[in-house]
Amino acid sequence: MKSMEEQQMNSMNGSFTYSQIAKITSNFKTVIGKGGFGEVYHGILNADTHVAVKVLSSTSMQGYKEFQAEVKLMTVVCHENLVSVMGYCDEDSRKALIYEYMANGNLGQYLSEKSERVLSWGERLQIAVDAAHGLEFLHGCKPPIVHRDLKPANILLTENMQAKISDFGLSRFFPTEASHVSTHPAGTFGYLDPESYTIGRISKKSDVYSFGIILLELISGQPAIIKQGKEDDIHIRRWICPLFDRGDIWCIVDPRLQGEFNINTARKAIKIAMSCVLPIRQRPDMSHVLAKLKECLDVEMGLRSLDETGWLTNALVKIFRSTRRKQKGAIVKPKKEPPMNPKIGTFSYSQIGNIMKSKGEQQMNSMNGSFTYSQIAKITSNFKTVIGKGGFGEVYHGILNADTHVAVKVLSSSSMQGYKEFQAEVGLLQPFHSMLSKIRLNTYKINFTMTKHHL
Repeated sequence: MKSMEEQQMNSMNGSFTYSQIAKITSNFKTVIGKGGFGEVYHGILNADTHVAVKVLSSTSMQGYKEFQAEVKLMTVVCHENLVSVMGYCDEDSRKALIYEYMANGNLGQYLSEKSERVLSWGERLQIAVDAAHGLEFLHGCKPPIVHRDLKPANILLTENMQAKISDFGLSRFFPTEASHVSTHPAGTFGYLDPESYTIGRISKKSDVYSFGIILLELISGQPAIIKQGKEDDIHIRRWICPLFDRGDIWCIVDPRLQGEFNINTARKAIKIAMSCVLPIRQRPDMSHVLAKLKECLDVEMGLRSLDETGWLTNALVKIFRSTRRKQKGAIVKPKKEPPMNPKIGTFSYSQIGNIMKSKGEQQMNSMNGSFTYSQIAKITSNFKTVIGKGGFGEVYHGILNADTHVAVKVLSSSSMQGYKEFQAEVGLLQPFHSMLSKIRLNTYKINFTMTKHHL
């Protein structure tokens, strides 16, 4: 049972008095943020509920209309990827909004070079999916809602790093039957859709553009406007475009990841982001963007699951990560050999080299891991059992040297990957020539318990 005081604290359908706001914030003791609206204070509501209280200042760049917009949205919008507005104060000139407390701040803090905490590739994809979920929900409302001010500072993170969209002061309800609305351009430089700004019209595709810029930031770690010293500043879209056209994924992805990412999901994520910043008529809707990002995340989660079992520890992903490569003049040296773990079938590089011993085995591993197509057909029993599919092609179960189970990935003619990627994969592995058969025929000799969804 809540006390009478607690009930009063949440009376009038979320409406609070200014004295209640002062009590919640301990007389505005702890500032946890600042914005165009005013200062944000930490508060405690009903003994155990932490909240963030945003107080409208007299010098605010935003005004009463924005305040009313957020209060109005509070009554109709509720989604797990939108920050909940728990109450408000509208007492004469004193205005305040009470939000759920987001323990890990905003996304912009983590993308800053000053951040000590580097988001992993998986975390970046999850944040992108979370934010896409929230934006898709807004666009799917009836009438649709256009956010108009998407940026990393308005994507907040919970204690568990779940992303939620916040700050709806500039949001607009959108006529269901209309494709756009004529209005004064609003938003933040760098994220504001240039087409919408030029023609003075906004649409859901304006938000898609802003989301694309945020996604490029998540991938690259670069800000929307990149400082170039004595040279003119450059927009992130213009910086990434020529690199992506050349296929230079390594130079695009945040170097702080130190190669700890899947190049195929990175390529796909960049492609998604670049589609978001195309001319308005060519941009996808958020449902499409969300679906494609989920595909990237599913691949990442699948690889992580395999990695946790030890099955991929010495396989392709780890070799890609440990192979020395050039990036901005730096050489990343291979990591130390992992120890053998008989419980999960993990081998060191030298131990892998001792797996094949017989003459027949040596023939099967001739030419430093190069196999003929007839040998591949024999290994897979003429491509009998399909155990997985991906952008590269189909994956078949095979048996190498009597007792070694393998997965054989075959490049298809319609593959999303091409021969260059195939060559790159093999070329990167030249320093590990004794392991090529493991990479191209991902060995899982011990504990063969893999199922289709693992591949």
